[in-house]
Amino acid sequence: MAENFAGKTYEVQTSDGERWSAADIHDSRTPALEQAGELLGAGQHMGVRVISDSDRAGTEIIFEKMLDGGEKVIQVVPIDEAAMCENLDDLYGFDARRTVGRLLREYLDEHSLTALELAFDAMRLMLLERDDRLFPMAVRRVAGLQARDLGIKPEERADWIYQAFEDVKTYARETGAADELAGVIKDKGLVSALSHVNTSLPANQRARALWFALARYLQGGGDWNAKLALLAALGVDDPGEAARAYLDEALAEVLDGAAAVKDLLGGQRDLGSANQSLIRLAVGRCPIPNNPISCIEAVNDVLGRLDLPVSRSVIYERVAREIGSTRALTREGQARDRDMFVTLVRELVEIAGLEGGPAVAQAVVRRARLVLGDHEDLSLADGISRVLDLLPHRAVRLGFLLDLAVSDLGAENQTMIFGLVGRIVQQMSSISSFLPAGSSPEMLHATVESLKKRLTSEGLPESWREGIAEALDSVSERSKTSAPVKAGLAYATDEETRRIIAMTPDHDAYAVGDTLFEEGEPGDQAYLVKSGEVEIVRKIGNEELVLARLGRGEIFGEMSLIDNQPRMATARISEEAELAVITRENIESRLDRVAQSDMVIRRLIDVFVTRIRGEARLHE
Repeated sequence: MAENFAGKTYEVQTSDGERWSAADIHDSRTPALEQAGELLGAGQHMGVRVISDSDRAGTEIIFEKMLDGGEKVIQVVPIDEAAMCENLDDLYGFDARRTVGRLLREYLDEHSLTALELAFDAMRLMLLERDDRLFPMAVRRVAGLQARDLGIKPEERADWIYQAFEDVKTYARETGAADELAGVIKDKGLVSALSHVNTSLPANQRARALWFALARYLQGGGDWNAKLALLAALGVDDPGEAARAYLDEALAEVLDGAAAVKDLLGGQRDLGSANQSLIRLAVGRCPIPNNPISCIEAVNDVLGRLDLPVSRSVIYERVAREIGSTRALTREGQARDRDMFVTLVRELVEIAGLEGGPAVAQAVVRRARLVLGDHEDLSLADGISRVLDLLPHRAVRLGFLLDLAVSDLGAENQTMIFGLVGRIVQQMSSISSFLPAGSSPEMLHATVESLKKRLTSEGLPESWREGIAEALDSVSERSKTSAPVKAGLAYATDEETRRIIAMTPDHDAYAVGDTLFEEGEPGDQAYLVKSGEVEIVRKIGNEELVLARLGRGEIFGEMSLIDNQPRMATARISEEAELAVITRENIESRLDRVAQSDMVIRRLIDVFVTRIRGEARLHE
């Protein structure tokens, strides 16, 4: 009887000691395992493994054996850069720990260790040093990269690294105070631990002592989920800026590992779905499965409530690497890849650009050139143009271009990008030319501040900074001097609007504070405001921002009915209101009638929705 009830495939892979290669793919488990046994018996490969893959459970290794007696061959992972260190304290810094984490990723995953834990575990350090294959390879790799940057011989830098390693081992043996401080962290939290080191240690010893204690605290977690749960527990109450920085870096270090992320998110259908979950995780709204087997809910909560820029940056770096690669986003072909890419771009849209900064902007353009063309890759100019078409308004487009300009790709093509930036700046004559109609003063202020922050990026020509800042200030000033709308006339309605309202006699009453839908939810209804006011809210970081206030005659939530995408903002009653509900069946029947009378108009509606869907983040 066939075993493939869950739609699984089983890939057999072989290893030459350095990398794994696909040997065959089966629809059933038994023949895959039989082939793995035959390959091992032939003795022509150093190792064989079988990986199962399914939409429901994702990928997992169900069999793996190495010919050296069954132990997995641990390799040094190739890296292109290594954080520069000048003294002992530098070795414990986040950049250095991330370098070690990426270089020794296979070793650390094998033992469920962070580089932070390794740095303060004398026994582990000694065992690593005794590995006469792995340890010298790691030292040579780092020494070569750092010697290149320093302009010295690799051997000279290797000597420094070996001596620094001895110093790290020596310090790691002093465990008493670290264990005591780890107990303070566990029982009383990071704030108490920080207060303890601030009052008991000289300034130049405090950071190292707290990292030592955090390493000991993390050792209480046996796997990646357990470690993430321990860190999330430290953020249940906001520990304040100083202690939060330690939590942020420790959390980021765990999230920088693919195995930890996989354990946290569980099985994902495909690369596109995995990245959609990551994008949502970065802002604390990753969907929670019905029966979560990880601490995703706790990590969601911490990332949603606290300002954790390093952790978010690490997540977006992973998203950038994967979107910017050539791997398929789905298993369903080019058309579905295109749809998934558009969905990811919409998920990334923030108030004035794309989340993730230059790396994400560059990755999005690279992927656009692959998936948005009809039959061949797009040129760079066409790829950028297609991405701009997906973005909702000029503020987002401007922020995206500013990020792109300082990426590696943009630095090589700044003249072209400057032309696009100049065109947008010339069109910024008022707030309505900059942001969607109905945008609040708070939204304008937040948007301008976000763009000005981007103007400080290294690599932007000074003339750009001055010209764009002047244009932004001009828009802000004009918005301040605009005549205020008198009370009672904010939502004046013309005859056509009154006719539309009259066509929907049924309505429901809502009280102030009622929430109609939340950001990220699926949408099956749209609304027409008959009276009162609705505010459209989106979470930016840890704050809620009112994007728009809608009154009599306004329709919102309609995009989710047309293209089945999740809600991109939250709708909340801000003034007692009466709303007419428009169902999916209602809108689909109306669109069907349009299609019957004019297929061109129906197709234009679909195209229009695709191009302005990003704006739905502000109007839903």
